[in-house]
Amino acid sequence: MLELCFFQMSSVGPSQDRALIIALFEKGQHVEEFERLSKEIRRLYSVFEEFLKRNQSQYGSKFLVGDHISVADILFLSVAVFLPIIDIPITDFPLMKEWATDLLEIPEIIEGFTSPTLPYIWDDCLPPIVKGDI
Repeated sequence: MLELCFFQMSSVGPSQDRALIIALFEKGQHVEEFERLSKEIRRLYSVFEEFLKRNQSQYGSKFLVGDHISVADILFLSVAVFLPIIDIPITDFPLMKEWATDLLEIPEIIEGFTSPTLPYIWDDCLPPIVKGDI
């Protein structure tokens, strides 16, 4: 599990955060950087798909680690739901789409994404998957 947490916090998170900043607040600027980040994010999520595939074949589980939800699942879900904002369809990663859909059926996870209520000015920043746009 630690391996996945470090992978998310040191690779996926920072790359995707920068891409989100460009997509939300600097649209049309830093085009080359955004393209480079998009390519890297796709590569990182293909590694993520391999983790899901390995755990599925090893444990028959839909989660990242063993047969139960873990901190790694929550860490990855918290960034994966923003992929559509940076023009990377979650459908490009079929195992991840299934994994995210399953996790987002858990009431406590939906509550975590929507509580406390965000100020109305943040509505445009909500992950599409939380709005039901997936």
